[in-house]
Formats: sequence, C-alpha cells, structure tokens
Amino acid sequence: MKEKTIFGTEIFCEREYEKYRGKNIAILLNQSSIVFDRETTLECLLKKGLEIKKVFFPQHGFYQDKQDNMKESEDMKINGIEFISLYGKKFAPAKEDLEGIDIILYDLQDVGTRIYTFVSTLFLLVKALDKTDVKLIVLDRPNPLGRKVEGNLVEEDFRSFVGIYSLPMVYGMTPAELAFFFIEREGLHVDYEVLKMKNWKGAFYEDTERFWYPPSPNMPHYFTSYIYPGTVLLEGTNISEGRGTTRPFEIFGAPFIDGELLSKELNSLKLQGVYFIPYYFTPTFNKWKGKLCGGIFIRVLDVRASEPYKTGILILKKIREIYGDKLKWTPPPYEYEKEKLPIDIITGGSKVREFIDEGEGIKDLDELLDNDKFENIVKTFGLYDSFDSKIY
Repeated sequence: MKEKTIFGTEIFCEREYEKYRGKNIAILLNQSSIVFDRETTLECLLKKGLEIKKVFFPQHGFYQDKQDNMKESEDMKINGIEFISLYGKKFAPAKEDLEGIDIILYDLQDVGTRIYTFVSTLFLLVKALDKTDVKLIVLDRPNPLGRKVEGNLVEEDFRSFVGIYSLPMVYGMTPAELAFFFIEREGLHVDYEVLKMKNWKGAFYEDTERFWYPPSPNMPHYFTSYIYPGTVLLEGTNISEGRGTTRPFEIFGAPFIDGELLSKELNSLKLQGVYFIPYYFTPTFNKWKGKLCGGIFIRVLDVRASEPYKTGILILKKIREIYGDKLKWTPPPYEYEKEKLPIDIITGGSKVREFIDEGEGIKDLDELLDNDKFENIVKTFGLYDSFDSKIY
C-alpha cells in the first residue's frame, strides 16, 4: 500500500510554527498552496497566530487569475497584509520589501519543468536574500515528475525568465533541492532551512496519494505536468497548445492539421510511454480562438518510460515534415525577451529549432539532449532516500 506524502508546509503548520511566534514573517505562495487538503497555507498560519506581514506571489497572480506571457498582477492589501507581485514591475523582493522581515517561507507547488516560471522566481528570491539577515525556509513539495531528467542545458546567451539558469527542461529536483543548488552554485550566503516531506522518495505525483490543486490556470491536473515539458514548445509556434480548452498541453492542433493523419504518423515513431489520439477542438481564447482545430490528444500511458521533451520536439519535427511552412515560429516578445525567437528562449538555444527545420533523424536529437550531463547533479543535491545525499 502506498504511503501518503506529507508536505513540508503541513509539518510546519502542525508543529514547527511554534518556534516562530513573535517573528515578522513573509511568505511566497499562491492560493493553490493548500495544507491538509482543506485550507490554504496562509489561512493555516494566520489561525496559528503567526505575524504574516507580507505575501509575495509569482506569475499568474495570487488568485491564479492571469493567463500566460506578460499578464501582470497588481499589488494589493488585504486585512492589513501587503500582497506583492513578483512578476512584472519586479521579479524579486526589493530591499525595502525585506525591511523588518525576519523569515520568508517558500511554499509553491512546482511542476518539474524549467520553463515554468516558479523556478526563476525561486532563483531570484535566493539571490535577493544573499548577505541579508532574512532567513529562508522552504516548505518542500513533490516534483510531480520525480527524478526524471531530460533536455539540453540553457546556453548562456539564451537565458531568460523561462530559462534563468543552466538547467535542462526536466530537472528532477524538488523546490528545496533546487534552492540549495542555486545557493551552492552561485556561492550565496543565505540563512537557509528546509522542512522536508515525509514519505516521498522521488515518486511521481500519482504515487503521492495526494490531491492536485492547480498551481496555475493551465495546469489543471498532474497529468498535465507529465507532458507539459514537450508541448510547452508549442508556445513558440502558431500551433495551439490547447489553451482555451479544458485540457491544455494534453491536446494541441491547428485548422490546417489533419488529426487522423498526424496521429498515425506520430504513433509510427513508437515513442515511449505515450499514444496519440486524433482530437478536434475549438479554443475559446488564445491561438485560433473560435476556429475548429484538427489535432491530437496525447495519452501518457507510462510516465516512467515517457520522454516528454523529446516527444514535443518530434511532434514539431513531424508537423514540419507534413505541413512545411504552415508551421511558423512566432516572433518576440515572449516573457520579456524582445529580440530572440520564443522557440529558442523556450528550448534554451537555437539547436532544437535547427533540428526541427533541418535535422536528419532521432540520432541527432539524442546527441543534442544528452541527459547524463545533469543526472549526477541531481544525485548530489538529493534530500530524500532515493539518493544518498552528499549535502545533508
């Protein structure tokens, strides 16, 4: 029988909070930061009588009411608490935001994919805390993709808010492990503590026995996170990634695509862990709004065997082969990058785009991805029993 994973924030709310009575606390979260499957972390901490002075929140807003790509939220004040956006006017707490704060708690459910901007928010947070007296406590949550690692590293010249560090698309670490990785690699001086989860050993989210609360508007189910590292590439194209439907990233298409033909061609590749089913849909917003799109529903049969990033690249490669110039790379701006192509910002360089346009075969792609480059790093910073940690 599977053991239920207990989140770091639940351990904090149950017993650790007592240590921090009388401290001035800030917290970085959104409304999906749920504890005990019944209330938000913020609600729980306020009930415990802690002094929550400020709430920082990431892309999509505290209420997750903002869509993708430069849709900004305003700061606000609720019941005397300042709510400060870290997406738009600023991307990290300013010096004045940290004045009088003793502790920052970090409690966001990430999705294990580098382009998901919570990664960049975490990186900029630890940079902002360098050489300050503010303590950072990461209340750890699962990486829904477990220890899966996949993808090329971001090239220096292609760093952006969706690729702020040299990570692969799928990086195999929890938020707490990732924070420590950033601190160590950057040589930062941060008073840092982790509240580890219980009963998590690198499991995929389906094995945690926990309900999924969507951390952003287009991440409705943990199944979405299983294919997102591949289909997020569609954001750099004129192909709908399913925004404006109830299953974004699991479905994709465009008016010029024949779903039956494309599914047959993709299934002939015999990609691991996935199956492609013809699917037609009409987006209610975003690309091809109000237009009938032919496309695909991607069924993830086995997340352990699947290679989502490779799958996404080969989807685009096949669309290019069948439809030629009907597949278009969208121009900038994209996530505050105004010059480089969005597809290059998403993939962390130009090589993936060049493979899709000109590459000869899967062998070329395997050489490009070379996942071994990052797997040993993940083992080094592992906090849980799935690895023998060299750090803790």
